[in-house]
Amino acid sequence: MPRAGRGGAAGGAGAGARGASGPRGGRPGALPAPPAPPRLPRRAAAGGALALGALGALGALGLGAGPGPARAAYGEAANVFGKASNTSGYVTYEGDGFRLSLPAKWGPSSEREFDGTVLRYVDNAVQANNLTVTVTPTGAKSVREVAPLEEFLKQRAFLFGDTAGSYRTASEGGFARDTVQEFDLLEAFEKEGPDGRPMYMFEVLARTNDGDEGGRHHLVAATVSGGRLFLLKVTAGEKRWFRGAKKACLGAWQSFEVA
Repeated sequence: MPRAGRGGAAGGAGAGARGASGPRGGRPGALPAPPAPPRLPRRAAAGGALALGALGALGALGLGAGPGPARAAYGEAANVFGKASNTSGYVTYEGDGFRLSLPAKWGPSSEREFDGTVLRYVDNAVQANNLTVTVTPTGAKSVREVAPLEEFLKQRAFLFGDTAGSYRTASEGGFARDTVQEFDLLEAFEKEGPDGRPMYMFEVLARTNDGDEGGRHHLVAATVSGGRLFLLKVTAGEKRWFRGAKKACLGAWQSFEVA
């Protein structure tokens, strides 16, 4: 599921000039320009703005039972001891039935925020940036059977930090009166995974009335395989998002795959 240089014109001209007469005194020619870093896949068009303010505290992702027996379709389950797979700043993680690219500067966390959590990584510099993979049993054969795209997140508002209770607040900072938390769905679309398996992709901006970090960006990917619902959530503080966390988060989100 599963959601990384250009050579100078003057150097090229100089290399061409030397090439016409050959290198002098055995001196090596100009070093080639370093290869361009891999570009992240282009993001799909927005699925339309849909306010999530009325999500409320609903449901859970199948409580109780943990992940099924190990089925390491991509190799040994939970292998992340390797080195960076490339120079793009990511490390390939292969879990039980899924894989993704982890930001190289993030590290493992023992915290288990949600039922079914099999992986949690956090930014070594700031805890607000983190990712979680949950795996929970389901009777659905496809994520479309779990819920339609436009309904999927309404059943999982807890992913974004539900606020319990009711509060009386003034209308300020862009918030409606008596509102302490707001959600905006920035993007929602479906993409095709391996073997034509559909995967839901969402980008959500959550804001709270305390103004912490300016809010949170959440990237969610969800798909079903082998009787299990695989869900990835990548989160970054709004301020950090625009200071470099965006690339790391998008790379992990877009790389998420399920066997």
